[in-house]
Amino acid sequence: MRPGWKGAAAAAPARFAPKGFLLARLIELFGTGMATPRGLEAQRLAIELTPLGFVTAAQLSTWFNSRKSRMSKETRKGDEKATAAAI
Repeated sequence: MRPGWKGAAAAAPARFAPKGFLLARLIELFGTGMATPRGLEAQRLAIELTPLGFVTAAQLSTWFNSRKSRMSKETRKGDEKATAAAI
């Protein structure tokens, strides 16, 4: 067995998948150009968003990083299609 491996008894934590008002608020914040929240800013934001659904500072940082990555990936794909169409 691998060191630190707990086997089937250790369940993985649930994946963070915001829904409803929490997702809408996160998208709104992202759309304003807000950078990935870090440290105290992430903690403050997590406390502010808790009434909309359970969220931690780490989950917020991960969500913003993932969203930024997806947006840049979509932009690159769009640029590649435009370049291919122009050729």
